[in-house]
Amino acid sequence: MTDALMMLDTQGIIKLANRAAVDAIEVPESELIGTNFESYVLQKASVKPFLDEIFRLGKSVTQELTYISRSGKHILVQVSGSSVVDNMKTTLGFVVVARDITVLKQTEVNLEQRNMELKESQEQVKSLYEQEKKARIELEEEAKAKTQFIDVLAHELRTPLTPILLGAEMLKELSPDPNSAQFKLVNNTLSGAQSLKNRLEELLDMARFTRGAFQLKPQLMDPSEFLANIALRYQPAVEQKQQQLVIQIPNDLPQVEADPSRLEQVVLNLLSNASKYSPEKTVITYEASINNGSVLVEVKDQGIGITPEDQKSLFIPYHRVAQDRKSYMGIGLGLAVSKQIVEAHGGKIWVDSESGKGCTFKFTLPINTHVLAAESANSPPVYEAARVGRIASG
Repeated sequence: MTDALMMLDTQGIIKLANRAAVDAIEVPESELIGTNFESYVLQKASVKPFLDEIFRLGKSVTQELTYISRSGKHILVQVSGSSVVDNMKTTLGFVVVARDITVLKQTEVNLEQRNMELKESQEQVKSLYEQEKKARIELEEEAKAKTQFIDVLAHELRTPLTPILLGAEMLKELSPDPNSAQFKLVNNTLSGAQSLKNRLEELLDMARFTRGAFQLKPQLMDPSEFLANIALRYQPAVEQKQQQLVIQIPNDLPQVEADPSRLEQVVLNLLSNASKYSPEKTVITYEASINNGSVLVEVKDQGIGITPEDQKSLFIPYHRVAQDRKSYMGIGLGLAVSKQIVEAHGGKIWVDSESGKGCTFKFTLPINTHVLAAESANSPPVYEAARVGRIASG
């Protein structure tokens, strides 16, 4: 047997032991025989009650004990004991079989320890989750309060701004001499008021996006004419900086479904940024083409460019490049609002740029699928890459 086996008399004296028992206790069989079983057990006081219970019950009893070997090694064992009886049911002694459970017990201890660690870890995770949940709720409430504040503030500021704009426009019309001091003062007032109105509209738009109240009013439209007209209307702003606006818009772009006022907002923002960040007497290129089932619009400037690091945060609300904050006015919402508008149309917006080499802002608008299906059925001519060129220069 691989388990240690001993036979004891009614007094607990060892009468027989197998090789496994001899090896475990490290005592030769000749010395082991005739000694008391409890001599090799750490819990000596437990041996007599153990044997008494076997005698009383008349059946096998199991108990955990610890053997002590001659070298002092402790061996945790599971001992099963049974009575040895004669034909008259008289108890002659006991047989005990001990199985080494040291590894098993250590495994149980390790498992219990792991279970405790797991429980503690779960409690920590639960605690962190509750903290995160609480923090998220607080942030949501804070964001909601901030959005409400911005919404109310923008509306309150826009109300008195309206008569200022109307009054400045009337005064400008009444000042026929563009070189007069009065005309210049009125023009500066009108320009500042219009800039403030634009900033307020951006704040209102961002508040609408945040609370999910932003809505498009899409309609089927011809992007070729629409995009070209926006550029021509922007020409006076280009003339003020003696810049050249090169327009490359094909006449046969397929129709798109878009909100004209919102789309104009995006294009004007990109053109305005291109002009603002480009030196005088430089070229701004404004073009459109078909790309992978979408109309691709690009605005390229010859300005200072944007570093890869700044590009990562370019479309985040209220983010502004450090050098912009020093040199240019604004609150950092124009591109963030443009991104929301483009994505609401199902398109994408991004920038290609290197520091010192200008920027190319690009966005896409999905071509109307019904139009594509109709064109495919009619087998139209293949679109040619050559673009219709228009140039507006100051």
